[in-house]
Amino acid sequence: MRRILSSMVLCLLMVPVTAAAQESTSVAAAKTEAEASADDTANQPPNLGGTWAQQVVTTAVSEVPIVGEVVTRTISLQKVDISQTGEKLEMQTEVCAIKVHSSVDVVETHIPKRFVAAMGVVKRPARLVEKDGAYHLHVPRKFEVLGVRLRAPNSENLPTEADDPRVFDQDGDGHPGMTVRVSGLIDGSLYIIHRGWDRLRGKLSGLDHIEGAVQWNLEQVVVDSTSIFLGDPPESRAHPDSKKNHFEMRRVTNGTDCQTIVKRRARLF
Repeated sequence: MRRILSSMVLCLLMVPVTAAAQESTSVAAAKTEAEASADDTANQPPNLGGTWAQQVVTTAVSEVPIVGEVVTRTISLQKVDISQTGEKLEMQTEVCAIKVHSSVDVVETHIPKRFVAAMGVVKRPARLVEKDGAYHLHVPRKFEVLGVRLRAPNSENLPTEADDPRVFDQDGDGHPGMTVRVSGLIDGSLYIIHRGWDRLRGKLSGLDHIEGAVQWNLEQVVVDSTSIFLGDPPESRAHPDSKKNHFEMRRVTNGTDCQTIVKRRARLF
């Protein structure tokens, strides 16, 4: 009987010990899973998916006969929709408005709405890169060709005449290429073709703001104009001060349109 009772006591004593051991093991396992989940979350890049307003500022320097050095600042206001998979991004960019400011005020350059609309929506890849405890946005170089169809967009020589079959009326206003208007000392229109590229490198500050530098290059040919005084623009180069070639992005409500971004530009940037 004693042996039976002893065995029962041992069994009764072993039950809570075993349960406690199992509970301890379960808690430890749960902690391990929670820690692993926290580590996975910590290792995930920030989520940039959604709609952003972007302002790109490029500054060019050119030498104009008689006038001398001319500095031209171009501000492009854009809407960017971002989709994301891990560190890989796809950016769909739509230009909302373009403003051009020159250090020479005798002639002003105007970019018509037709020009902007004809640029359409451009898709380009991008990626997030972690460096020194911060995330950086890398948008690789992408060429953009306007008013002309080229078999080799990155390297083919641009045509110089309006009747070249590669030149077409992209903005649909009845004139070859893309139309730019000028006013001031000379009033008129230039019909241009355009090839350019840019590359963006920025740093995230929080989840709603990115800013950084822009590298770029641009070629333009005037294939026709309304005045003999409106010929090819002088050769230009990016301003040597990198701070004058920059971009900034701010997150806005998903689905925000270009019109709203243009209206809110002063508050956004």
